[in-house]
Amino acid sequence: MIFKNPNNKNDKNIYGLIPIHALSKYANIKSDTFVLVGNDVVKPNSQILLSAIYLYPNNFLLDSAMFIIVNTEKILNTFLENYLNIEFNTEREIPLDSIDILSVYKGKGSSTTVTIQDKNYIIGSNEDKLFFTELPEPGLILLDKIAKKGYSGSPIVSVGKIYGFISRASGKFDKDESNHNNCLAINSYYLVPWLFNTCNSVYQYIGHSRERVLSLLTKCGSDSIRDNITPSVLTFGCSTIHYPYGNNSNRDRLGALIYLVNEFLDTDYYYRATDRQSTNSISYKTLMNSCSGFINEFNSNVINCTYFITKITYVDRLTKNQTIIDYVEKS
Repeated sequence: MIFKNPNNKNDKNIYGLIPIHALSKYANIKSDTFVLVGNDVVKPNSQILLSAIYLYPNNFLLDSAMFIIVNTEKILNTFLENYLNIEFNTEREIPLDSIDILSVYKGKGSSTTVTIQDKNYIIGSNEDKLFFTELPEPGLILLDKIAKKGYSGSPIVSVGKIYGFISRASGKFDKDESNHNNCLAINSYYLVPWLFNTCNSVYQYIGHSRERVLSLLTKCGSDSIRDNITPSVLTFGCSTIHYPYGNNSNRDRLGALIYLVNEFLDTDYYYRATDRQSTNSISYKTLMNSCSGFINEFNSNVINCTYFITKITYVDRLTKNQTIIDYVEKS
């Protein structure tokens, strides 16, 4: 999926988005070549090869890798440029009951209308499985479409607006195979802040200079924007139970269970709820493991004590509203 900077019309660069798991062995690939494929409306007259440079670090929590096109002359000032002004949904709520999946099969684009089964799907909820998560999992969109190879990265759209892209399947989240093996999409609401910030940060660094674009292949160039495009991770360094889902509805201890805090001092994993597989991604710190007082106390008596977070307060970075999660009051 390629597009222009949604926040800056002066930015003539062309950016792209691809699921991390679609990259070969989740490797830290520096550059790549793509074949531009159209759809029912956009039909290139001939084969167009696009050269791209990946932007690191990736957003491993949202299964997203971004890249920037090098040979923009293949698209700019042609009829294709008009289709790069993509609109992303930025609202938490999705006022739709059905949506279109844009997919590619044998080099041809197609559109399929499907029903939205769950607008805030939590892994394991339909399967009634008690599921622990070590890192935050975004609310996913469950679609009435059986998952199969080839759908990964397909945008889900309505009236030209993108609401997310397909990332994984609702089944295969543990050793027991599930019949609920439908497509799950990353909600664009969670992706957009990082995506917009990445575009703006890259533009501030390179402008429209082709030489500056190519400098992103060097360590010096990539390090210059690394801090600005590193995703912010709103996690507490703890394991949580998706209450009230799960087999045990009579839990006597409510809250987020603090689990192996030292595991979260640094990480180099691309995380999915189904597994943890090694890749080059980001190192991050959390609210929990950045508090030295808590770390010292936790490690001093970690065997004999069980810690629960029963109340969490934070400010939503997108809405700027204060959010309170109270496990005891179930609010």
